[in-house]
Amino acid sequence: KSLEAVAYGLTDKPLLQQSDCFVFINGRVRTFNEHLFCDAPSGLGKEFQGAVTAKKMREVLPKLKGDEVEVTQENGRLVVKDGIDTVWFHMQSEVSLPTDGVEMPKKWEPLSPSVAEAVDMARKLVYDDTSYPSMTSVHFTPDHIEACDFMQAIRWQINLLTKEPFLLQGKWLKAVSKMEPTKFGLTRAWAHFQNEVGLVVS
Repeated sequence: KSLEAVAYGLTDKPLLQQSDCFVFINGRVRTFNEHLFCDAPSGLGKEFQGAVTAKKMREVLPKLKGDEVEVTQENGRLVVKDGIDTVWFHMQSEVSLPTDGVEMPKKWEPLSPSVAEAVDMARKLVYDDTSYPSMTSVHFTPDHIEACDFMQAIRWQINLLTKEPFLLQGKWLKAVSKMEPTKFGLTRAWAHFQNEVGLVVS
């Protein structure tokens, strides 16, 4: 579940080092495609560190039939055993995913449970023509979320506990609507959402 939760931050065409990988570090798994950063508890120990190409993992792991899996790191490989089959993936030992610019908030604010629904409705409405930037984004303000195209508009009254309004591109907000966020934080260049299990989407 953690892998699929962070899969929104992957890219098929690597624009950054390891942007097509699941990156394991400090007991968490993360992805980053320059626009979207996803980070979740991995369920693995903090000593488990490295990067694995995501495409092969997403193809193979759903085919395992066992109820429980054991994951180990052996000789440059990520090894997965389910009691029936054993599969392994090449693992880059060095983490080079450039996430240093993604500044985490020092304080998180609580969010209304209806934020996920509001974001989902707004993101589906935005225009997909990048020549109209304001029409491709969802507008977040201290007291509402809104979006429009050339035919219709939506505004959802909600308290975000933020002083400044901001825009987020609608095409990256599916991850936010699916994660059911419970907390929110802003930094200089990023908006961050967190849910009850510790998944962060920025």
